[in-house]
Amino acid sequence: MKTLIETPARLLTKVRFRQIRCFVEVSRQGSFMAASGVLGLPQPAASRSIRELETALDVTLFDRSQRGAVHDRARPASSSTPQRPHCC
Repeated sequence: MKTLIETPARLLTKVRFRQIRCFVEVSRQGSFMAASGVLGLPQPAASRSIRELETALDVTLFDRSQRGAVHDRARPASSSTPQRPHCC
């Protein structure tokens, strides 16, 4: 019987270390461009890693703008109302 609810262990199988590194660095630097420089990646690759992570977790992690990326309280990608974070 298939489970429709994602368990934390199942979610982690969709997450890659590269995506976590990009998430941490974008959070620290406040922009994809600066983070990509620190990570030694092209900016599109850093952006793609974050987008893949957001898709895997079905949340929006950053509010993107011309001025940079602002860490957003994780909220479901399909919802416009912020949800209470699950950790930290």
